[in-house]
Amino acid sequence: MGRADIWLMRTYWDFDFPRPFLPNFKFVGGIHCRPAKPLPEDMEEFVQSSGDAGIVVFTLGSFIKNITTEKGNMVASALAQIPKRYKEKAMWLSTSIFHDRPMSPRDEAVFWIEFTMRNKGAKHLRAQAHELTWYQKGKTKRKAE
Repeated sequence: MGRADIWLMRTYWDFDFPRPFLPNFKFVGGIHCRPAKPLPEDMEEFVQSSGDAGIVVFTLGSFIKNITTEKGNMVASALAQIPKRYKEKAMWLSTSIFHDRPMSPRDEAVFWIEFTMRNKGAKHLRAQAHELTWYQKGKTKRKAE
């Protein structure tokens, strides 16, 4: 992995804490997501019957088999206390921030893979610190201390 010319990060910078990234880190968050499909009729009816309050979607996956009724009630109680502004912020993040991109994550990943192939690598995007020998790396660490 240390020799990779391009790193395709399956996250997006706006969902992470601020930190510097090298030029060969390319964000393709959402590449694993499929386009949304309509809900089955019975679920759509349930969601629409909730009114303006909406519903909270919370999944435990296969862990649900191991949860007790008491803990299930605790989770339900905690979810009932989520303020309305949380829903508004989640919708804003999803629509305004995450989907506001010049190209889809898949197209961006394809572009960077093809870019790397066309240019026989992307060494110009890699930090030169990767090319240091082991004794040069040790010397650099001592200077920093």
